[in-house]
Amino acid sequence: MIDAVVDIINRDQISCGERFREDLGDISELTQSIRERGLIQPLAVKKRDNDYLLLAGGRRFSACERAKVTKIPVRIYDRDLSEYEARAIELAENFYRKDLTWTEQVKLQREVHLLHQKIHGPRSTIPDEGWSTKDTSELLGKSRSSVKQDLALAEAYEKAPALFEKCKNKHDASKVLDNVRASMVQQELQKRAEEKIKSDPKKQNLINSYIIGDFFDKVKQIPNSSMDFIEFDPPYGIDLKKGKKAESTTEVADYYNEIEASKYMTFINTALAECHRVMSAHSWMILWFGPEPWFDSIYQAIIGAGRGDMSLEDWIKSGKGLQTDRMVGIWNKEHGQSKQPDRHLANSYEMFFIIHKGRPVLNKPGRSNVFTFKPVPHQKKIHPTERPIELLMELFQTFSAPGNRYLIPCLGSGTSLLAGHQCSMTGFGYDLAEEFKKDFIVRVQENL
Repeated sequence: MIDAVVDIINRDQISCGERFREDLGDISELTQSIRERGLIQPLAVKKRDNDYLLLAGGRRFSACERAKVTKIPVRIYDRDLSEYEARAIELAENFYRKDLTWTEQVKLQREVHLLHQKIHGPRSTIPDEGWSTKDTSELLGKSRSSVKQDLALAEAYEKAPALFEKCKNKHDASKVLDNVRASMVQQELQKRAEEKIKSDPKKQNLINSYIIGDFFDKVKQIPNSSMDFIEFDPPYGIDLKKGKKAESTTEVADYYNEIEASKYMTFINTALAECHRVMSAHSWMILWFGPEPWFDSIYQAIIGAGRGDMSLEDWIKSGKGLQTDRMVGIWNKEHGQSKQPDRHLANSYEMFFIIHKGRPVLNKPGRSNVFTFKPVPHQKKIHPTERPIELLMELFQTFSAPGNRYLIPCLGSGTSLLAGHQCSMTGFGYDLAEEFKKDFIVRVQENL
């Protein structure tokens, strides 16, 4: 460290030079405090031939001028300081200012760190030689981990300030940086997975079954009566993004396509008509849904799907439509959640309609309609509504059999494709977001 002595000198002996803080802000309160109590914290100055160069304390010096204080306490650095040492003293003192923005704070820390590395050299493999983040943390009185994070933030902000435009504080900025890091790691994993999968035809076929595109456009290419099982997990017609926090390493809600409530039933009716068309003569479909407020509307849409101009009564009598009842399937999650626990019981289940066309039989006769499986931990999700593969495999094995063909209109994470593959069935599906497919590729490589 740099030694200094404390003394009192005349104000007019001090020269300001160039300062880190160009905008001194409002110093009226500081001026009044100095008038009443004097200058409590000394300025830092460097002794020159005919004067003293101000190193740290620009606001206090200006306030002393306003308060007409003539004698000022100072810490005098009387040896010849290098430009880097003088700058480091100014920056280190400015670090403790409370009115710095988070960007000023992290940039200041980085400049202090880099200046000391120019003075002492970077830490080398030789013990106690050079300057490290540990030295900076000790100098500033902060933990080493927080200094490392702040230095990374400063570097990232310098390279890509637009990434942090919406960050109100350092906590927000740290979340952005963590997401960027995770995204870079995920991109590298995706690149490696794609290279490995090229040499594995089975994995490549599974990847190809995840089709990027609009279901309503792509489904027209599917022949009539060709699918034995459909697992349909549409958006629930609620604002999933509102007040939502990211649940995984990527901001998954950014890619999730919600549907406005006013358009929701048009979406459901159109989708069910296409599902009815492609389902084989004796086949099953399960349809996940949000019961509030859609239970009865979706029920009516199911029994009326594909009827065209025929009356609902005649359509039901014909036996050509989709059939279901209000005794739905239940996914029991074991543990519930509630945003208002003082007013609402914790919700621990989701529902799905069990739909059939013709007279199919269950692959697991007599099985209960309650499926008990723990949810996917938030940190492992790649899609906000992702379900555990164990649950999906049980559904596939209950309603379908090895060798059957299945369709997934809304793929999301692609876990349903993996489940069907694990159950020795063949199928495909669609999704609009290519980001989910990239994560799906990594899962295929890691799990098959």
